[in-house]
Amino acid sequence: MPRSMRLLPSLTALVLLGLLTACGGERASLTVAAASDLALAFDDLTPMIEQTCGVDLVVTLGSSGQLRDQVRAGAPYDVYLSADRAYPRELEAAGAIIAGSTRDYGIGRLALDTRDGIPAVGHLDDLIHADVRHVTIASPDHAPYGRAAREALEAAGVWEAIQPRLVIAENIRQAAEYVRTGNADAGIVALSLLITGGRAYTLIDADAHAPIVQSGGVVARSEQPEAAACALDVLTGDVGQAVLARFGIEPAPR
Repeated sequence: MPRSMRLLPSLTALVLLGLLTACGGERASLTVAAASDLALAFDDLTPMIEQTCGVDLVVTLGSSGQLRDQVRAGAPYDVYLSADRAYPRELEAAGAIIAGSTRDYGIGRLALDTRDGIPAVGHLDDLIHADVRHVTIASPDHAPYGRAAREALEAAGVWEAIQPRLVIAENIRQAAEYVRTGNADAGIVALSLLITGGRAYTLIDADAHAPIVQSGGVVARSEQPEAAACALDVLTGDVGQAVLARFGIEPAPR
């Protein structure tokens, strides 16, 4: 994991981070709460944002719903990037995101991944076969990719059949790790976590679920709203969009 990237911490840890950030350092740290499907994309985005906006970027990865709850509770983030466009708008309506700062930055895609050592699963209805003992998705309760995975499984008519085999991950990055490490035989994960890794996968038809429109905004309690807005400018500008496209995240409607 890159030095500037970490997994979802506790709220206490986030408060301590905010205090430490305020205590010094020549260049300010900008803390981004990002949906975990962006984990690999931020390897490329981080130096671009740091150079353009004059900050040191700290990226916290987690499920969009859990990060939303932390922003609502006052966690010291500067930017919130969600895999569900509704979450930043909910926070904006509640005053936790600066009014008018929310912007869509892409549309995510789902892909079907299979662990090494068994034949690749080519279709969702193949998940009911005996050699697929465990199937993982992110939690539909708070992870937008998990919700979309459930919709796709329901559309394929296999949701009920795979319940005994289902392994629920906290977020989409954890689901991808379950497959990569062999803890699940197959998983419905974000294309952005597979497309550059050289793994074989099956792209899931976008019509099988509601669009995964991703959006972000500037957190109202940020002490660096201009730098936070700059980070969003990079993400939604031509350079940032080109990076996201390399990871299979399609342009959002404008």
